[in-house]
Amino acid sequence: MAAARVTAEVKDAKNVEGFCTIHSKKVKVVGDCISFVVTTTLPVCDYEIHVAIRETIRKGEVIFTPNRAKQPPQRITIEGEHDDLELVVPLELDQVSDQEKQYIKEYPKQIPMAIALRYVLPNGQSMVEYTYIQLLPKPKVFRQLIQTPEGVFKVESMFGGDDDGGIGTAVVAQSDSPQPGQESPAPIEDDGEDECVICLTELKDTVVLPCRHLCVCKDCAERLRTENVQQKCPVCRAPIEQLLHIDRHKE
Repeated sequence: MAAARVTAEVKDAKNVEGFCTIHSKKVKVVGDCISFVVTTTLPVCDYEIHVAIRETIRKGEVIFTPNRAKQPPQRITIEGEHDDLELVVPLELDQVSDQEKQYIKEYPKQIPMAIALRYVLPNGQSMVEYTYIQLLPKPKVFRQLIQTPEGVFKVESMFGGDDDGGIGTAVVAQSDSPQPGQESPAPIEDDGEDECVICLTELKDTVVLPCRHLCVCKDCAERLRTENVQQKCPVCRAPIEQLLHIDRHKE
């Protein structure tokens, strides 16, 4: 059966420079504790852990409402720059049901656990990275958001570094209601060459999904969408479901 044609426009994304992050592949439950790994290039940041909550995104801000009345979570400060700092935090889950520990796609606003990592950039702007975790049937990050002065974005991937002390660039798609049920994605695959694999002249700035190859420029991506009868990635020949454009030009 032929793959469905990609008829939507090449989707634009936004680059957000990151200075603190929780590694989505390094979250686990150890006994009655949650273990996660933080990388930060700032002198101070803090985090808080929310359990059994409902998510609302309103006017560019993420709001959590607990399923039952309880004390607000403690905000804990991390001082100094750290590369892969592992934190182990006790959890109080006595009043949390097994159903609340699961992420159920039919109820995407019900969040089993969220870690909010808060920090202030050198320019004074406040940022928050939200990492959403299911606890059952096994601990797993199913979504990450980042809240900036411009709004809330769904994190698609992390890659590269920069010359300003950041830890990489978050490739994100803006949304007031992020799509539910997606596992934390694999990194974008880049062979290190800058030129589009089709025209061999323009900067490659468009990712093929779901294979996640960063391999073509936006103009060639448009041609892939409209002229490529087979609708396959030019690198791995996997079927194309979506094309995500990233502005990689330095200002």
